[in-house]
Amino acid sequence: MPTCPNCQHSFTWSETVRRSFKLNSGVKCPSCEQMNYPTKKSRTRSALVSFIPLPIILLSNLFYPLNWTGYAVFLIATFIIVLSLLPFTIRLTDKEEFLW
Repeated sequence: MPTCPNCQHSFTWSETVRRSFKLNSGVKCPSCEQMNYPTKKSRTRSALVSFIPLPIILLSNLFYPLNWTGYAVFLIATFIIVLSLLPFTIRLTDKEEFLW
């Protein structure tokens, strides 16, 4: 779980998931009110965790053809797994780091 670099407050899983859907990259610590930003490495790791299931879903038809119901169940299960792993990939810093 991410922790605030200023006061070492540990964010909960639900706080992290809720804030990961927002478009702005800054996260305000509820304890010290300081703005925190995801590190460059953490954003790259989060993107990898998010996009790795895509080729698995697309290539699964070659190895194990499923009907539409099977794909829907597989897609929902993959979404739940990715959503549960995503908060563990995030690390915070007090400076905004750009990807490029």
